[in-house]
Amino acid sequence: MTASKTLLLCSCDKSQTFDSEALRKAAAADQVIAVDQLCGNEMSIAAEHLGASSDVLIACGQQAAFFERLAEDVYAETQHSAPLQSIDIRDRAGWSAPDAKPERLHAKQAALVAAAQLPAPMAPAKTIQSSGVCCIVGPTEQAIRMAGLVQDELGVTCIVNDAGPIQLPSAAYDVAKGQLTGAYGALGNFKLEFAHLQPLHPAGRGELGYEAAKPTARSECDVFIDLRGGAPAFPSHEKRNGYFWADPKKTGELERIALTAREMVGEFEKTVYFRLEESLCAHSRANKPGCTRCLDVCPTEAIFSFGDHIQIDSDICAGCGSCAAVCPTSAVTMNETPFEAITKAVEVMAKVYREHTHESPRLVFHTLEAGTEAIANLARYDNGLADDLIPMGLEHVDRIGHAEIMAAFGAGYAEVL
Repeated sequence: MTASKTLLLCSCDKSQTFDSEALRKAAAADQVIAVDQLCGNEMSIAAEHLGASSDVLIACGQQAAFFERLAEDVYAETQHSAPLQSIDIRDRAGWSAPDAKPERLHAKQAALVAAAQLPAPMAPAKTIQSSGVCCIVGPTEQAIRMAGLVQDELGVTCIVNDAGPIQLPSAAYDVAKGQLTGAYGALGNFKLEFAHLQPLHPAGRGELGYEAAKPTARSECDVFIDLRGGAPAFPSHEKRNGYFWADPKKTGELERIALTAREMVGEFEKTVYFRLEESLCAHSRANKPGCTRCLDVCPTEAIFSFGDHIQIDSDICAGCGSCAAVCPTSAVTMNETPFEAITKAVEVMAKVYREHTHESPRLVFHTLEAGTEAIANLARYDNGLADDLIPMGLEHVDRIGHAEIMAAFGAGYAEVL
């Protein structure tokens, strides 16, 4: 028996319009409820339906994390919470140019909602455990200030790299002085190396001092905040989960980092982006060096030699696919969204749009992170996407080739970007 479904629509303070019935059909929902401030003074409506028996689809992407927390609160109170799905229609198809045609926007909204109801292909994933052990490295003033911002959620150790003064010792975090010489790992499993490490000596009156230096020292942590301001500790550092780099002199950087770093406690799912068939790897045979193509191109240095073959650290791998692209033996392949799943979503969106407008839409592929952010900024601060341009987000758009583009044209798109 199919579970019932409730669709919750929000006009975001009357800043967008929608066709409730068209969206209800696209979502295959039993009922649709439209409000103006679902995350504000009408939040009780969301809580009520999250506590009911029907599945809940909320047409809001910006506040998805808020509604997830609300569902957790409902569960904590009632020991029940309805299955929840959130989808953005505002940034992609609600906020647009003043001369955008409402029927096109409503058709695009319905297309996006319909595609979101398709079964999602499940990529392999692993669980990463973070206990919230945090190491902050950088100048004394900035490191201590950052410690104050995150100490309530994380277990903090500050490794300062200058002789800046510490006004008062704190039992809320540890302090030592030293120089970072090496860093390895990712969220939940960082390994750091230091030279001339000196723990703070908190006892006594007057100016604080440090104990005798250790020539070398090692430390492990779950979260690594790097405030040194020079070169990041890792290549492609923005792809390293659990690592936060910032120029401490830049206004607002510490606060920006703290907002995210404080959340890095608990269990996290990490996608395993690749498949490795070691028997096909041509890296080495009989101690003779062979292919090093993947090692040469990996932007995150997730690949390393391991005897006659290579290994890939799934904690570090960001899924760019460069290794698979250059592998001559197909020893490395990517766990990407299947071709059939992409073309099915493309087909459904075109079909729904054309049913409502009797026009051919256009299609744009974009990355889930940077592309989604760009679309959100375009919608908020400019005219948004064109009313006939349907966006489709993927982890990596470089996997879109002639086959996917021709399939889109075959589905009825007038243009593919």
